[in-house]
Amino acid sequence: MRLPLAMAIIFQHSYSHIGSAKTAEVADTLTWHALDWMRGFFSWTINGSALMAFGLIAGYLFFQHWNEHDSIGPIEWSWKRYGEKMYRRLFSLLLPYIVWNLLTAWYKHVPLSLHTFWDYHVWGQDAVNVFGLPLCATYAPIDSPFWFVRDLFLISLCALIIYPIVRYGKIWSVVLALLMFVFKMPHFVPSLTLLPMYIIGAYLSVHRMDLGVVARKIWHPVMWIVVLCSWIVLKIDGLAFDLINPVVRVVLCIFYFYSATLIAEKKPWNTPVWVAEASIVIYAGHVGLGVLNQCAQWAKMLIPDSASGGMLALRYFLAPMLCIGLFLIAYRLIYPSFLAKVLSGKCPPIKMPCIPANT
Repeated sequence: MRLPLAMAIIFQHSYSHIGSAKTAEVADTLTWHALDWMRGFFSWTINGSALMAFGLIAGYLFFQHWNEHDSIGPIEWSWKRYGEKMYRRLFSLLLPYIVWNLLTAWYKHVPLSLHTFWDYHVWGQDAVNVFGLPLCATYAPIDSPFWFVRDLFLISLCALIIYPIVRYGKIWSVVLALLMFVFKMPHFVPSLTLLPMYIIGAYLSVHRMDLGVVARKIWHPVMWIVVLCSWIVLKIDGLAFDLINPVVRVVLCIFYFYSATLIAEKKPWNTPVWVAEASIVIYAGHVGLGVLNQCAQWAKMLIPDSASGGMLALRYFLAPMLCIGLFLIAYRLIYPSFLAKVLSGKCPPIKMPCIPANT
């Protein structure tokens, strides 16, 4: 699932590749609205659901096997298990995050400072949640999309707080996470945007629920509820995309796991290891190293603004697909070198020294 989800992230940064109503010389307004809706769906709705899926998977994997039984008894919280999990994430999350930010800072000539690795800005005066709190976005450096990996590491550090919440709060922890998501509570605290989905993933893992099975059970009822809610919204407020968009993101997130389960049951895919590992390289480098913008320039040379609506739609998809192809080729050329492992977060952790029990 990693490669399709990483591809969805890239499409967010392809939003402007069609142009605007002023620059794109589209013959009629209806065609332009169709193009605008298309890029809004692929660049924002699908992108948002992909981030949700990443957060859910991260929470699920971090707490996997924590609430099971071994030969001694039930596996509960332990500092040793927490330390082992975080130690591995030093190499899978923190190390590639630092390396990619240094590469981006070098490419963009950004002076090294604390802001190279962490910064945030407020999304304008009107961007507030229902409680009037400003919505923030974190980035480093200069809008690099790798903030996501940093936030996963920071939220994982909070596992000692999340574990008792999902362990003893049970279904109420999911209710809390959904309320946080609906009211956009984490968005005014930089680096906590992924927290609601992380909590839900942790809940499913701690209580030994299979992601695919849960998705299959709730897919059809959720789909019909969304259809009904969307119809009500359309009747009340016309084409209220901003109101429907978050709900559609939730449905798409569920659909990812639902479809992945069906595909795995019918025909198991043997995806090459290097393709899965290349996902984080595609995600980290497409903006930081300017590859996507260069691909957009090539696509614009082939399909100018004066092209028809269909050709502009083709240009929208051409740039990110070309970017993905270039990264796959580049990663295959350096795989399986040590550099490839560091860039993809697959660098094997240095074995922790054994500490005698009596010390």
